[in-house]
Amino acid sequence: MKTIAEYTTFYEATIAKGLLESEGIEAAITNNDSVFPGLGFMPNNTVRLAVNEPDVEKAISLLENTNFDDMEISEAELEAQAEAAAGDEEI
Repeated sequence: MKTIAEYTTFYEATIAKGLLESEGIEAAITNNDSVFPGLGFMPNNTVRLAVNEPDVEKAISLLENTNFDDMEISEAELEAQAEAAAGDEEI
């Protein structure tokens, strides 16, 4: 997998990951070093988003052409996605 974007919060990365997955692109959140992943103000807390090599161009294009300010996601949905991501990391 190749890193295509970096975010300061886990939530931003989760929204971008969800967008890519809704378009059929497998994505993974990596380097979530914070003990409290939702806190973007932690020093050096970079959250990376990665996709498989064949999907890099399409994924970058989708992210560049999406206005994330217009997207809304419920807190319950974010929590469910965060729990699912944490479960994936334990495997």
